[in-house]
Amino acid sequence: MLKETEPDLTCKICGESFKSERSLHAHIKAHNIFVMDYYTTFYPRKNLLTGEPIEFKDKKQYFSTYFSNRAQIREWAKKTTNKEEVKELFIKMLKNRIVGKNLQYSPNHLELKLYNLPSISMFKEYFGSYNEACKMLQVEPIYNKIIKNKFLNNNKNLNDMEILIDTREQQPLSFTNSKLHKLDYGDYTASGKYYNKTYIDRKSEQDFKGTMTTGFSRFTKEMERAISFDSYMYIVIESSIEKIIKNNPFAYHESNLKFIWHRMRKITHMFPRKCQFVFSGGRNRSQNLIPILLEAGEHLWQSDVQYYIDSKKLLIQ
Repeated sequence: MLKETEPDLTCKICGESFKSERSLHAHIKAHNIFVMDYYTTFYPRKNLLTGEPIEFKDKKQYFSTYFSNRAQIREWAKKTTNKEEVKELFIKMLKNRIVGKNLQYSPNHLELKLYNLPSISMFKEYFGSYNEACKMLQVEPIYNKIIKNKFLNNNKNLNDMEILIDTREQQPLSFTNSKLHKLDYGDYTASGKYYNKTYIDRKSEQDFKGTMTTGFSRFTKEMERAISFDSYMYIVIESSIEKIIKNNPFAYHESNLKFIWHRMRKITHMFPRKCQFVFSGGRNRSQNLIPILLEAGEHLWQSDVQYYIDSKKLLIQ
């Protein structure tokens, strides 16, 4: 079993007790010691794999960090013979995230990835499924449905599906059967028998970063309009997490990616099960993915599409 000393509101230097963390921290400074030094001295924490000290950024981060990256999580799990210990830690890490962020639903694949939490595949290995792990915390994954095989087969001929492209869309994608049409929200949707209230908001890498910063308020209003008409929005980004991280230092304006990931998570949980972000990996891949999403409609709304793409279960060219 994992044993950790939980911090309390009693000063470890003089023994005085306080009613709030804020009061304790003010008192600590009176001892001429930084809050960081106080916690690393009296509550030393080490990386469970390497044994190296955990870096202190803030108290919440310090006491919820066990590894430096996800690769270390998997390596530690493989080396740990007591599988119950692994399961206990995975649940604790997941709970810390849900409680710490006051989430209604447990994180999706992207959030687990960006915040160095065990992956869905790790949860499947030790609990049978991510859903089963979440049940232990009495919470559902924000996307809790599997994708049926018939929707993973993207060899369908969808040439008869007319795709409507918003008249304001700049550099629109090219489809076999499409026409310009002013949309109230989103950039693409299907028409006729294929229309199912599914919309696509296409973003280039730079568009995505702009939407999550200066365009955030406008985008939340667009989402509110979509939801008022009972519609669902995919935000399809013509890049990948890895490409965005790699390209960011060379961008004209380097972005605060931590803030951008925070904004993306905020949208996901602000409009739960009404939207999801999907990083296609490139413009051509977006062009191939969009008809699949539009044709499947609500059958994929509660499925973690990014997980299926990254695990190569949903293949796009």
